[in-house]
Amino acid sequence: MASCGRADQPTARAVGSTADDRLILNDTNSEGREELESAKHMHNLALELYSRYRSERATTDLDEAVQMAAKAIQATPYNIPIRETFLRDLSHMRHDQAYEAQSMTIFDDAVERARQATAVSNSHPNRLEHLNDLVQVLWDRSKCSRSEVHLMESIEAAEGLARQVPANHPGRLHFCFRLGLMLSDRFHLTKSIRNLDQSIDLVRQAARGLPKDHPDRPRYLHVLGNLLRDRYVFTKGESDPSEALQAAREAVDAIPKEHPMSGRHLHSLALLLDKRFSFTREISDLDEAIGILRQATEISRDDDPGRLRQLNDLGARIHTRYTLTESFDDLEESISVARRAVNDSPKDSPDLVDFVSNLANHLGSRYDRTGLFSDLEDAIEVTRSTYESTPEDHPSRGMLLPILGNYLADRYWHSGLLADLEEAIKVARRAVDTVPKGRREWAVSLCALGMSLSYRYQQTSSMADLDEAIDITERVVKEFAEGSEAWISSIHNLARDLQLRYFRLRVASDLERSVELARMAVRATNHGHSQRHALLARLSSALGLRYDTSGSLTDLDEIIQLRREAKEAIPRDHVDWRVRAHDLAVILEKRYSRTQAMADLDEAIDLARQAADAVEENHRERAKHFYTAALFLRKRFAVTKVQEDQEQLLSFYRTALAQTQSSVRTRIEAGEHLLMNRLMNSEWQEAFEVAEITVNLIPQLAIRSLGNYDKQYLLSIVGGVSSEAAGLALRLGKEPLLALNLLEKGRGVIALSLDEIHADITSLEETCPDLATRFIHLRNQLGNPDPQVSKPESGRGESSVGSTRRYEVGSEFDTVVVEIRKRPGFEDFLLPPTEREIKLAARYGPIVVINISLSRYDAILIEQHQVRSMPLPLFNRPTMIEHVRKGTFKSSKALEWLWNCVASPVLNALGFHEPPSNNSWPHVWWITTGLLAKFPIHAAGLHSKGSSETVIDRVISSYHTSVQSIIRNRKRPLSTVTSPEALLVAMEHTPGSSRLPFAVKEVAAVRGLCKSMSLSPIEPGPNKEDILTHLLQCQLFHFAGHASTNLFDPVKSHLCLDNEMAVSLSVLNLLDTNLRKSPPFLAYLSACGTGEIHNAELVDESIHLISGFQLAGFRHVIGTLWEVKDELCVDMATITYEEICENGMTDDSVSRGLHNAARELRDRWISSTKHNGG
Repeated sequence: MASCGRADQPTARAVGSTADDRLILNDTNSEGREELESAKHMHNLALELYSRYRSERATTDLDEAVQMAAKAIQATPYNIPIRETFLRDLSHMRHDQAYEAQSMTIFDDAVERARQATAVSNSHPNRLEHLNDLVQVLWDRSKCSRSEVHLMESIEAAEGLARQVPANHPGRLHFCFRLGLMLSDRFHLTKSIRNLDQSIDLVRQAARGLPKDHPDRPRYLHVLGNLLRDRYVFTKGESDPSEALQAAREAVDAIPKEHPMSGRHLHSLALLLDKRFSFTREISDLDEAIGILRQATEISRDDDPGRLRQLNDLGARIHTRYTLTESFDDLEESISVARRAVNDSPKDSPDLVDFVSNLANHLGSRYDRTGLFSDLEDAIEVTRSTYESTPEDHPSRGMLLPILGNYLADRYWHSGLLADLEEAIKVARRAVDTVPKGRREWAVSLCALGMSLSYRYQQTSSMADLDEAIDITERVVKEFAEGSEAWISSIHNLARDLQLRYFRLRVASDLERSVELARMAVRATNHGHSQRHALLARLSSALGLRYDTSGSLTDLDEIIQLRREAKEAIPRDHVDWRVRAHDLAVILEKRYSRTQAMADLDEAIDLARQAADAVEENHRERAKHFYTAALFLRKRFAVTKVQEDQEQLLSFYRTALAQTQSSVRTRIEAGEHLLMNRLMNSEWQEAFEVAEITVNLIPQLAIRSLGNYDKQYLLSIVGGVSSEAAGLALRLGKEPLLALNLLEKGRGVIALSLDEIHADITSLEETCPDLATRFIHLRNQLGNPDPQVSKPESGRGESSVGSTRRYEVGSEFDTVVVEIRKRPGFEDFLLPPTEREIKLAARYGPIVVINISLSRYDAILIEQHQVRSMPLPLFNRPTMIEHVRKGTFKSSKALEWLWNCVASPVLNALGFHEPPSNNSWPHVWWITTGLLAKFPIHAAGLHSKGSSETVIDRVISSYHTSVQSIIRNRKRPLSTVTSPEALLVAMEHTPGSSRLPFAVKEVAAVRGLCKSMSLSPIEPGPNKEDILTHLLQCQLFHFAGHASTNLFDPVKSHLCLDNEMAVSLSVLNLLDTNLRKSPPFLAYLSACGTGEIHNAELVDESIHLISGFQLAGFRHVIGTLWEVKDELCVDMATITYEEICENGMTDDSVSRGLHNAARELRDRWISSTKHNGG
């Protein structure tokens, strides 16, 4: 609908007496004649005031004129003909007054006055004028009210006027033209092309009916061209634009260039040509549109309100041409022109938002092309400042949000500053909520949100972010017309995110869809398209993933061809050239790995070097490029042994590790490779320095803010680094405590993150209740389950909103912890244990840390009075690996080897040379690293000889993942449950698994001992939810059944309640369960392999069912390291529980009971072996 406006009113004229007035006055007494003369005088005075208002625009004159004209009407008899003139003039005044005040009440009065003026006979000479006035005020009222009812009322009045106007009436064509505009307004409300066609017919009739020299003809032709353009756009280019162009060109030619409207006519012609370009992609139309817009901006006066819009549109069209031709001159001019529009625009201009949007987009394009960071900063600043200064009720204010969000995300991608990424996500979410749904900008806002979530996934590995990014982009693709720039960009983004999800989860349908979408995007662009290089790269990336699975050389050759084309599609000075060169290098290296063609590797190295040299020093991806180049040089050095390659790859690794703005994950990977190189070359000092830096990067992985599932994925890259750091520290003669601290930083990270949020804060609550309240509030949020894993039926978008909040809470948690440490007495809050605390942890028995690294093998011995280390010279790494590979690490041979090289030297060093006397058993806590964690060190010894040269005959053994875990576990409060339960689950038959006939007998034996332990047995059956509920009240949980160990995804290992993991009790369920308010005492897992670790990358995390129960809150957990015989489980449990019954539910009775059971069954085994002659 047209904007609210005010039609020009006829010039008011003073009134005298007409012949009809005089006839009536002759029949009136002298008093009546005096009143009429007084009314005329007041009306004439009102007209003078009105005339002055129209020249000087003083609203006080208008208000006084209205008052005077109203008094004149009141003083005029109804039967005096001049009254209709008074009413008409008052209607004009009220019309202007309504416009000034934007008052519908005044408009309604103006309409009523105009209706009264039309209440004259059909033969009255002024009737058509009065009807025309009524039509005009009705139409203007509809523009202000934006009411379709009001618009229809004005159309009906206009159609009534048209029916009464004679064919030769001088105003007939004007009436047709105005009715056409009204129908155009209705078209914009109803989107009915019938209304638009009626409008075009009427305006065409008016324009073609005027003589060529008529002053209104240029305007009529101009409007006709615009209406025909509307039809062309509405039909999506299917209608013929020829008549529209003809009318627009005639409108331009009909007035001289110096005419005030010449610029506007040129502007309309340019917009029409631009629309035809958008449908036909004929660049000649765009070129002509740009030329015409240049003319318009040159001839328009500085005070012409249309000039700024012309400048804005000129800049936008030049930028469009840049996207097609990659002409840097066009890009520079588009920025210059857009900046003029912004700078010349008043700060309160309603168009400023649009002008700033275009300027920001053009600056963003130059940043994309050149990588000039100042352009990105400029785009963010101009967008942010305009948004903040624009009134909240401005209809276009929200359109700035997706632009701001996009550029904040770009700045994060450039600089690696996470604060920018978090703000980008917040801004994009606000944009989605603010911009009206259905508008193009709403879809753009969704795009910005999806892109930012994808970026955060690539930083944090949060699956909730990636899933929501995919869901959002799926929606966005449907919002844009197929083949449009926005559609192409959206399917490109969707293809990228599907590839990321395939790489993580390996779901084949994600990859195939990604390939399909990437091909569609490439087909939708021509060879000159500015983003074709990125689309080709996306397709090649999808095919690259498919090649990794299929090994198809056809795919490989196509990938190389695509990446060459992508690199050649952009000039060397383009900011993305380095990315395209890097991508080509990666795939050439893959072909080298397949064919061993050295030419491919040489070219890959050359390209990778060029890409690394081209990246800016502060760019987020700098580490990635140098890391890639180093990997390729390493491969060539392995073949050629050229020392120059060795020196350069070391330099590149060092550079990648030093990039503080880059991905922590990439830096850690570079550090690991550099560490291995230095170890292999016996460069111990540098190896230690690299290991120390790399280990100190692990806490920067933002572990706390991730869900447990994502933590496990991210930590898979850091396994073993801390062991190497500790080994090197000891090799260089550094203090054992330093080696221990380095080791602890990289082990049990998930356990540490959970223990930190569940720390005991009793003293904090007493001293600083406000901080304690904040801490509890935040830890409760961080302790919530992983939404994407534990609740697969919930919406992914909701999950990622939770992921966003989780990241924010993680940051807030860190801030609160810093504040707590500032308070007296809490300086060490949640910090690693001090030397004093470490030694104190050995008060119940020594702690032995066995560290296996590439550089050496050591035991770190922690006693109450000292922390010392000892080398293990008899340890042989190849022997360990061989036992693991063959699965013989539980064999007698392995146990004897373990005794000779590890257990015996350690126990002798601690003074445990023989079995204890008087049943006073010493207790040792074992912490093993690397693959040694698979070995049962408590069972090491020369058992077959029947000697006491065994661990089990000298000490009681317990296992932990770290010293910190021992300290934290002992700090847990004892249970306060008033009616403690024993939760018993016997799974004699599990669907999909072998029958366990002794499981019921085992649980029956435990049930029989419950009374003596003051426990009430509860047996809920194989239902996960019931079991989790009862865990909150139990003191003892005993499970007899099957367990399943997931080889690649340890958090999915589970106690089998069914043949489906979803309904079984998994490690992840336990990690997401907090039993620490009233910690249970003992979990006894009589199931095969509850302590098994199959994923070597996660061995330092010790993620298995035993640790899961301990992290959930159980004080003690008993489990198995491998398969055990069903009938032996009954005896093992009985002996263990008998000790607990006899000595109470204490820490010592659990370990002693298990120790007794193990020795008893071991002795039976030896006896049976001897009896059978073994």
